[in-house]
Amino acid sequence: MRGVQGQQSSTMRGVQGQQSSTMRLWVWLAVLCSAGQSSAVPQKMYGRITSPNFPNVYPNHKERMWNISVPRGYSIRIYFTHFDLELSHLCEYDYVKLSSGGQTLARLCGKDSTDTEEAPGNRTYISTDNQLVVLFRSDYSNEKPFTGFEAFYAAEDIDECKLGGEPLCNHHCHNYVGGFYCSCRVGYTLHEDKRTCTGLK
Repeated sequence: MRGVQGQQSSTMRGVQGQQSSTMRLWVWLAVLCSAGQSSAVPQKMYGRITSPNFPNVYPNHKERMWNISVPRGYSIRIYFTHFDLELSHLCEYDYVKLSSGGQTLARLCGKDSTDTEEAPGNRTYISTDNQLVVLFRSDYSNEKPFTGFEAFYAAEDIDECKLGGEPLCNHHCHNYVGGFYCSCRVGYTLHEDKRTCTGLK
């Protein structure tokens, strides 16, 4: 009888241990989810994003990230029709950050630009490739209410033939919406790589 009770006690401890581990996992997930939100925007050629609660006052201690992508051969153009964030030195507290290709395009705050802080105004920002990350962050408190931002983005054709660096084609480069192709001068033929021209024999 003591052997059966020992097995039952061991089984109960195992079940309780699993339940405890499961509970700890859910707690960790809750903490991670409360820290910030990130969402991949469904791939489309244009769209609109806004700060939380827009056009009302955005909440304190909030982080939201949008991962915007368009087909290859396009870049992303984004501009703001409304922008009202807390102003702080070098946009340390509340800000919107635009990133593309591993580079920071802009860190924005306030309502109007100053000597050390940038607000978008009528500016248009263009990604370096077909992906753009928009990060909104607010700190723990604001002395005044701020209404956040509204932004619109759209895919924009990249003219690969005019990009700097090594020429894409040996002879002629032709741009079209979403891509490019190469051609050769008379007396040459296009190689299998679709970029190199070799003389006819």
